[in-house]
Amino acid sequence: MNIFADFNARIIKAVEALDLKDKDGGSLDLSRVAVEPPRDASHGDLATNAAMVLAKPTGQPPRALAERLAQALRADPDLAAADVAGPGFVNLRLKDAFWQVHLTALLGEGRNYGRSTVGGGKKANVEYVSANPTGPMHVGHCRGAVVGDALANLMAFAGYDVTKEYVINDAGSQIDVLGRSVMLRYREALGDDIGEIPAGLYPGDYLVPVGQALVSEFGRSLLQMPDEEALAIVKDRTIDAMMAMIREDLALLNVHHDVFFSERTLHADNARKIRSAINDLTLKGHIYKGKLPPPKGEKPDDWEDREQTLFRSTAEVGRDPIRFMMLYRKNDAPLDFDFAKVTEQSKDNPVFYVQYASARCHSVFRQASEQLGEANFDRNRLAAATASLTDEGEIGLIRKLAEYPRLIESAALALEPHRLAFYLYDLASSFHGHWNRGTENPDLRFVKVNDRQLTHARLGLVQAVSDVLTSGLTLIGADAPTEMR
Repeated sequence: MNIFADFNARIIKAVEALDLKDKDGGSLDLSRVAVEPPRDASHGDLATNAAMVLAKPTGQPPRALAERLAQALRADPDLAAADVAGPGFVNLRLKDAFWQVHLTALLGEGRNYGRSTVGGGKKANVEYVSANPTGPMHVGHCRGAVVGDALANLMAFAGYDVTKEYVINDAGSQIDVLGRSVMLRYREALGDDIGEIPAGLYPGDYLVPVGQALVSEFGRSLLQMPDEEALAIVKDRTIDAMMAMIREDLALLNVHHDVFFSERTLHADNARKIRSAINDLTLKGHIYKGKLPPPKGEKPDDWEDREQTLFRSTAEVGRDPIRFMMLYRKNDAPLDFDFAKVTEQSKDNPVFYVQYASARCHSVFRQASEQLGEANFDRNRLAAATASLTDEGEIGLIRKLAEYPRLIESAALALEPHRLAFYLYDLASSFHGHWNRGTENPDLRFVKVNDRQLTHARLGLVQAVSDVLTSGLTLIGADAPTEMR
C-alpha cells in the first residue's frame, strides 16, 4: 500500500487527460514523473515534478503546465489542495479523511505493512561475511555481516527470492599455512616442545583446542602418516573447527545463512572451466586488480595490533546495538563505533531511542488496559475508530508511517539498508515528540478515560507505530522490546 505509487498513477492519469503532445511528434515519456515527500513538510504531503519533466518535450512553460495539472488534480476527492510552487512543482495536501482511511488499512495489514512485490520474485544471491576460516571473526567482519544480513532481509521483504550465502575460502595457500600451524599445536598437545611459533604461521591460542582435539581423535598416528596425508586430515578438521567457531559468532549477531559453499569443491569440480573463464575475461579487459592505500599520514610501522574479536564486542554491548549502529552509517562511509555511546540511555543513542519507542507503545496499552478495564484491544475495533484522529500531531504520525512502503522499495532497489535505520530513528522521534505533547497537554494523551472512541482511535495509531517499528527492527535483525530493562 504505497501511497506514492498510488498518487503517481493518479498524476499520470491526470496528465493523460490533458492530452499533451510531444512537440517532435513522438510519444511522451512519463517514466520520469515522480512523487516524493516535499523537502519542507509545510508545503504539503506530496510533491510531483511532472510539469518540470514534461515542459521541454511538450514545448510548454513548466509553471503554466503545472497550473493546468494542479487544476486537473483538484478534482481528486482525496486532495485538500494542489498548489504550484517554484519553477513548476505541484505540491499536494491530502484530506484528514484520507489519512484516517490509510491508518485503517495499515492496521488491517499489521506487520505485513510495507511488504512489496517490487522484486517480482527475482532470484537474488546475497553473499556476505565469507571470512577466511583461519580464526575467530573480528569487528572488521561484523559490518559486512550486519549489512549483508539486513540487505538480504530487506530484499526478501521487497519481493525478491533471496538466498543467503557464505563462501568458505578453504582453498589456497592460507589454508596450507593454517594446517601447518595446527600441526605444531598437535605436536604441542602430544607433549613436544615446539618453542616459538615460526614467523608466517598463525600463532593464536585459539588453535590450541584444535590440536588437543586431534590428539583425542588420532593419538600419535598422524605423525606416522606421510606428511601430505596428515596435513590433509589436519586441514579438514581445522576448517570444521574454525567454521563452527565462526557460526557461533554469527549466531551471536543473529546472522544465519542458507548456504555454506566450499571453495574447494568449486576448484575440484570446475578447475578447467574457471581457468578458461578467467583467461577469457582477462583478454577482454574485464579483470580489475585494485589496491587500497594505507590511511593518510600513517605508516605500517605505526600500526598497532589490538584484539577486537566479535565475541568480545557482542558480550560487551549486546547484539542489537551492534546491528543497529553498523547500519546507522552508509555502508561505504567510514564508521567509528563508539562503545560508550551505544550503551547510553539517551536520544544520542539511536538504538536505545528506537527501542524505547517500541517499549513506550506497549506501555500505552498496559496503561489503557488498567484504566479502561479492557484486557484486549481488537484491531478491527481500533481501526473502526480512526475517523476521530484530527490532531496535527496524529495526522503527522500517520504521514510518517505512510512513508514506510516507499522506503522499503527504494532501499531494496538501491541496496542501501542503512535507509531503514534512518527511517526508524525518524519515526521514533515523531512518536516521542507526540508523547511529549501529551505530557504537556492532557487532551492529547493517548488514553482518555471519558472518551473511549477517541482512545480506541489513538490506540490504533500506537498499534500502527508499534507494527512498523517491530517490522523494521526485525528486518535489521534487532528486537522490538515490550519494556526497557
